[in-house]
Amino acid sequence: MVPTKHAFPDSFFSEEDRLGFHIDRQRKELWAVELDMLYELDRVCKKLNVSYFLEAGTLLGAARDGRFIPWDDDIDVSMLREDYDRFLKEGPKEFVYPYFLQTGYTEEEYIRGHSQLRRSDTCAIRTVELGKVSFNQGVFLDIFVLDDLFPEKLEKQFQEKERLLQERSKWNHHDFHPNPIRWAVRWCRYLLYRIRYPNFACFYRRLEDIFRSAQRSRYVDSLMFFSRPEQTHLFPRVWLEKTVDISFEDGMFPAPIGYRDYLAMYYGSDWETPRNMPSFHGAEGGIILDLDRSYLDVMEERGKEN
Repeated sequence: MVPTKHAFPDSFFSEEDRLGFHIDRQRKELWAVELDMLYELDRVCKKLNVSYFLEAGTLLGAARDGRFIPWDDDIDVSMLREDYDRFLKEGPKEFVYPYFLQTGYTEEEYIRGHSQLRRSDTCAIRTVELGKVSFNQGVFLDIFVLDDLFPEKLEKQFQEKERLLQERSKWNHHDFHPNPIRWAVRWCRYLLYRIRYPNFACFYRRLEDIFRSAQRSRYVDSLMFFSRPEQTHLFPRVWLEKTVDISFEDGMFPAPIGYRDYLAMYYGSDWETPRNMPSFHGAEGGIILDLDRSYLDVMEERGKEN
């Protein structure tokens, strides 16, 4: 495992069985790398006076018993849009190697609707993306943005998001075509696209602007992350505007002040009852994990094998 800024006792890495799930040393080492990134994120957010809080499975584990859910494999945090925009503007320069703040403004073709803090000297390549993307694929911590949610606007907003993504997919190329007329048409479409979006950051900003709002709503959710209106939740902003420190592993980290109501809406009224479920990343095909080598080394090795 790569060295971490935060010191962990040897006992942290001991294998154990919890809730019928065996936690091996590799998972403990992954948790240590991710926790180290959480401490680094916390340091930067405090320096910039940016508010964030634990969310999703990380918050669930912290609220239930103060630690990772045994089968979880990542850390999730959220920020309200006003904090998130400032964090993306001021945060990148605060992280130095091997920590890297990855956003749609820092890496070409990074199209996800959230940011990730990466550990560049490690590897966590999603199997479904192997050989398909070139951006940083170190171990990650997810950082989600919560936008103002207006139920009456959702359908139109998601239609606009889908249209924009299809436009990019359709026009952002000028592949050769044997028919000279069709090839010329492709070139013209490509040039028009590049005039409208001279770089990827311009495109990504337009995508985010679909959900940015000058008005304050009673509700918020991670609208950039979802692909359909029905996936969203009506989280009252008052649950999330203030935070309270909560125990998570060997530290104290912010949780939304209404975290119990938040978890009940997110996971159901029985959220305090553990349910062994596959992690999100495991369900979508898994991750090529290496805590000793950079993703660049792993990609090079895989390339030679193929």
